Amino acid sequence: MVGRGAYGKVLLVRLRGTERRFAMKVIEKSLLAKPSFVAYMKTERDVMARLNHPFLVRLSMAFQSRERLFLVMPFLKGGELFTRLRRAGLLMEAAVRIYAAEMILAIEHLHEHGIIHRDLKPENILLDDEGHICITDYGLCKVLPGGNKKKDRDSGEDGRAGAGTGTGEGSIVDAIKMQVALPSGADALHGSA
Repeated sequence: MVGRGAYGKVLLVRLRGTERRFAMKVIEKSLLAKPSFVAYMKTERDVMARLNHPFLVRLSMAFQSRERLFLVMPFLKGGELFTRLRRAGLLMEAAVRIYAAEMILAIEHLHEHGIIHRDLKPENILLDDEGHICITDYGLCKVLPGGNKKKDRDSGEDGRAGAGTGTGEGSIVDAIKMQVALPSGADALHGSA
């Protein structure tokens, strides 16, 4: 097992007759009784199937049995950025610049296709065997109609997606709001005033 999430587990699998390895997300269909879960899974599958970018995890194949859904994607043996940050403590500035540039390119690609991630955090950024990032976990994405930044029923007048997204400790929007609310002279990165 490679990992476990809120909606299932991820296994390392190999394509028969080859050495090609994949990550396979296994989801119990019993969870489909919840309408929010159905929407989450449909969004994740649809977004992954649309993507073709080196810094975004894409769907290799999907199938189902009577009891389970299976989403198969490339295996990224570098693991989560979260784990790398926890082990390293600090990253060198050169590495941060590369990660930031790759994330910007990935997010731009999503936005060009009318997709807003809404759950970007170190746990949802994987690293490949060369250390490049790959954004994953698209279940909370907002897909704008028409494939671009158009107004829809959940958007504001300017076409932006609504708030109230993210998991765990909160969204990046919440983090930015916290930084803005700091007293003047406070160091947001180090927590000192």
